This record gives sequence, C-alpha cells and structure tokens, in this order.
Amino acid sequence: MSWIERAPLEERLLAAVRAPGPALATLVGPRRSGVTELLRRVLRGLEWRRVAFTATLAAPGVRLERAAIAFERAGIPRPEGAAAWSDWAGALLDDLRTGRSPVVVAIDDAPLLLDSDEDAAAALAALWAGARAHALPLHLVLAGHDADALDRWADQVLGVPAPQRIRVPPVRVDELAAHLPDWPPEERFLIRACLGSSVETLGRVDPSLRATTNLLRLAIDPDGPLHDLPAQRLREQFQKPERYAGIVSALAEGAHDWGGIRRANPAFRSGNQLAPYLSALQEHGWVTPERSLDAAPESRGRRYRLGDPFVAFWHAVAEPARDRLLAGESPTRVAREMPLDDHLERVFPILCRLALLEGVVDDRLTRRIPVRAREIGGLWGADYHLPISGTLRNGAVVYGVGVWGRTAEEADAETALEALRATRYGYGRESRLVLVVTSRGATEGLVRRVARDHRLLLVPLQSLF
Repeated sequence: MSWIERAPLEERLLAAVRAPGPALATLVGPRRSGVTELLRRVLRGLEWRRVAFTATLAAPGVRLERAAIAFERAGIPRPEGAAAWSDWAGALLDDLRTGRSPVVVAIDDAPLLLDSDEDAAAALAALWAGARAHALPLHLVLAGHDADALDRWADQVLGVPAPQRIRVPPVRVDELAAHLPDWPPEERFLIRACLGSSVETLGRVDPSLRATTNLLRLAIDPDGPLHDLPAQRLREQFQKPERYAGIVSALAEGAHDWGGIRRANPAFRSGNQLAPYLSALQEHGWVTPERSLDAAPESRGRRYRLGDPFVAFWHAVAEPARDRLLAGESPTRVAREMPLDDHLERVFPILCRLALLEGVVDDRLTRRIPVRAREIGGLWGADYHLPISGTLRNGAVVYGVGVWGRTAEEADAETALEALRATRYGYGRESRLVLVVTSRGATEGLVRRVARDHRLLLVPLQSLF
C-alpha cells in the first residue's frame, strides 16, 4: 500500500515532539484516516530520539485482553501487571533524570488502552507527573479517534486541560491530486467517488492503472483487498448485521428518509423498529443525518446519507458486479458495464460540497470563489432543492446544483434561480451566488446567460478535482 503524502501533518507532529519537554500532544482523526500510519512514519524518523513504545490495539470488534505493545529501540520489557507497569514508569523516570536523550511515549488508540487497563493508566499518570515535577524531556503523544475521550484523559488524569491537538482529516482533494498528478480530474473524481477519502482505500490505488481498472482490482475482484471490507465491518460492529446491511443498501441506492428506507426493508414494520438500527449506524459513523440549511432550529425534518462514498459504491455497484464475476463473466465486460452513473450522480453534489469546504476551487477557472466555505449543506423544501449550498468565509452565500453526465443547460440555471427565490437562507446578504457545477461543460446558451447575470457562476468539474 502506498502512502499518500501529508507533509504538513508530519511536520506538525515532528514539531510537537521537538518542543521542550515535558510536552503532551493529541493526534485525532476518524478511523481509517491514517492516524496510525502517520504516527508510525514520524516515530520511525526519530533517529535522534528514543521511542519508548507504541501501542496498536486489536481490530475493532475483537475482544481486547490487553493492548499489543510493540517496544521500539528502547529495550524495555513489556509490562505485565501493576508492578511491571509501575516499575516501567519508575525506570523511565530514572533514565530521564540521568540527562540522556529525550524519550517519546506514543500510544495509539490511547483511550481504549487506558480505559481498559487501570495499571497502565496509573503508570502513565505517574510518569507524566514525575516528568512535570522535574522538567524532564518527556514527549507524550496520545493518538485516537475520539477527541472527547482524549481530552478527558488529558484533563482529568494528566492535568492538562488544553493539550496541543493535531487533527488528521480525511484525504483532501488536493492531497489526492498530488498523489495522482498524471490523472485527469475526471479520473480523480471517479476514484474518490468510489473509494471515498480514507488512506486505507486510496492508498491502495495504483497510479499506473486507470480508475476503473483500480476499482475492478481492489473492490470488485473477489480476491481484491477491499472486496468485502464494508460487509466485514458490519459483521464486526453489529449483531444482526443483515438488518444494518439492508439500511445501508437502501441509502446506497438513493433512499434518503425513513419512508424510503422502510420501503426497501419490509422487515421493519414500523418506525420504532427502524429507529435503534438507524441510530446505531449514526453513532458508528456509517450514516450522516442532514437538516436543510434554512430549517428552523426546532425542525425535526431530516435526510440521511452514507458518510463514506466507498460504502455506497460497494453496496450499489461493487457487490452486484462481483456477483457477475463469480458467475463467470469476463472482467473486461463487467468493468465496461458497471452501473456507475447512478452512484456518481448521487455523490456528485456531496463531493462538490466538500471541495468548497476544503477550499480547493481553482480560481483560475472560476475567478469568483476566492475563499473556502465555512458552512456547507443542502437546501430543500416542498418545491425546491439546492444540494450544493452554504456560506463562504467572506460572508458570501452560494446556492448550487450539480449536473452530472450531460451538458448543463439554461434550464439548470433557471431551476437554481427559482429555488433561490423560494428559500430564506442567506436572505439579505449582499453577495449571493448561484453555482451550476457541471461534469460535461455547458451549452452556448448557458454560457451566454452566465455572462449576462452576475449572480450565476459556471463551475466545471476540473476546477474542483
């Protein structure tokens, strides 16, 4: 698996462990965002310092008996039991007092280790207290996926209410572009729309192959490394995974509310039966609830979508295509006939939102989106739908539609303008822009309409990806 270069994050973590000790930093990111790999890469490069240990836990869903400890270059035996943990902390403090080189103690999935092992937690607290009392060159890095849990440990146990926090976000569009510099924007969009934005999936992409070939090799081929990953995660995280899989499949195929999910899953006879399953999927990050940006704070109206495009792709496209391979059809034919367009049309506006939020719009092409967004979402009501909407950091409000798989027309701009008149979101702002994001260009009539109307902005796919 190839590493997606994330130099700014590595530099921030390096700066944290080079600061005068004792120092504490937390490394936080969603699962599969590359937190563990980032930690390992930085620690391996610390030839001038000693790394006491890193702790990498068992996979989610596997019962944790004790964290699997891998000590690196320090020659410290693995602690077993209260006395061993206490001896470990004492020996490390004595070592630091001798004036030898600084030590980095990095714990991956720290809350899981510390919450499950009181001896380890007590030893770490004693180590930190001793280092602070004597101003010893100890650098502690707590890594994990739950920012609240890391903050609780830093504050209540270590006495550091506001530690330096380094966030590891999902892979950005510009990071993917740097990883695949020779790919055209359409191919980069395709791979992100199908494999999502995690290091785990995108890091397996072979830049020398086309996007569809990568999809076939990685996710559709029964021997591919990603072919069963979403189903495997469901089995690990939930009892009765088939119930959860039914909800996920319905959302992958276009359902967006309770009615649509229930129609696709007749086993749920009422909303009361569906509610706990949908809540559990939200809690574990599978499903993202959304409220229209112009909805009142007390509004209970919600729409739901899958948080990971890869999960949507796997359920809607990859699993059926794999079944065709298993039935003996040729890979070339399966790749050529994959029903990708429906999936791509569904995720197109979501990825366009993310591009605006990340601030990667190519201003040489658009010329009128100078800053990134601070709020992005959708607008919908009884007679309007604007899936790409939000507020930029300079206060301007944008309202947009995405046109996938065809040339954008004047009618698309008129649809967006009519929707603009129907919503109160951003009403009264001086700057209000209507975006028409298009994957296949625009008709001459639309180009002329955009030139006449200062509110309209035509955004080609290549300006985002």
